[in-house]
Amino acid sequence: MNNEATCVLSLIRTNLTKEKINKIINFASENNISISKVLKFDESKIQELFSFSKEDIQEVLKAKDNLGNSSFLLEDITSKGIYLITVLDEEYPKKLKENLSIDELPPMLFCKGNTDLLNEKHISIVGSKNANEISIEFAKNITKKAAKNGQVVVSGYEKTIDKAIIESTINNGGRAIILLSQGILLFQIPNEYYEYYTDGNILILSIYTPNSKWDNNKTIETEKIKFAFGDEIYIADIKHEDEIWNSTVAIKNKTENIFVRQPEDTEDTANLELINKGLKAVNIIGEILEKEKSIEEHIIDILRDRKLKASQIREELKKKGIEISSQKLTHLIKSIPNIETEKDSAGNRYYLKDSPEQSQISYENLPLFREVEK
Repeated sequence: MNNEATCVLSLIRTNLTKEKINKIINFASENNISISKVLKFDESKIQELFSFSKEDIQEVLKAKDNLGNSSFLLEDITSKGIYLITVLDEEYPKKLKENLSIDELPPMLFCKGNTDLLNEKHISIVGSKNANEISIEFAKNITKKAAKNGQVVVSGYEKTIDKAIIESTINNGGRAIILLSQGILLFQIPNEYYEYYTDGNILILSIYTPNSKWDNNKTIETEKIKFAFGDEIYIADIKHEDEIWNSTVAIKNKTENIFVRQPEDTEDTANLELINKGLKAVNIIGEILEKEKSIEEHIIDILRDRKLKASQIREELKKKGIEISSQKLTHLIKSIPNIETEKDSAGNRYYLKDSPEQSQISYENLPLFREVEK
């Protein structure tokens, strides 16, 4: 296995993308040959198999030429207590393979601590770099939940909220994976965490070579890894400009277990936008909030199996505590799909087109009237 790990290490030290490295690894695995044998292929064979550019082929050849150096580097890394786990190893997290594409999947993980935490049940907690006190309180509440349920908390360690998450996890007797946006040798575990770390309750994890320096692209990439880890993902707060925005949107179609804190009216977050896109809203302690019906939904419910005038619909809405002007109600009715108008001498009456079974229309495309005239 050391030989295969050496090959992967040599590949990730080149300028090849994750996608191209993973193609080489997958080819070797599927054809039951070693990666080192693939690296010994000549240029024409590499081109034939992988359709790489000339520049990429030169990077593959560079990886082959650097195998000796990479072997010494691997020995040096492991002598420092760092575990190297390749995408071929059984210990490699299954959720990363399930939730990341071939161009996102890290070919190698660099770990210090209890690697058994990699394949436990995980809760990922994320927040923006300028998270407020409400967001931090929310994150702490989620760590209590994770500790109680035996789930491993996954967090970064750059932001104020990240540090609060790890500290709260420790204080509540939980376990944590700390994802780094830099090389693992550049991270020093705080003294107050050391005993907890030696007891096997913390894993330090990086997807970068051990001496890699931090940059913002690494932060963005690490956030995607954090989302991919989570059996449950809790979003404390999010801003459009934050790196977690794209991660959230990217992973939305892969899991329904994303929970977004319902923001206060005065907060400057994009949380509500995610909730409106279908992610589940939760309160400050992580409990799921029932979605309030919109006025449009109430109107559709009122019109099931009957025809009513606008004045009658308005009266029904009043019974539900909803006040709206006649003019706005008429405008709103006309904007809702599947509502038809029947004209007679007594005035317009409205009804749902098609049968009740066919009238289960989606509310997602309805216009949102959050403020109504009284």
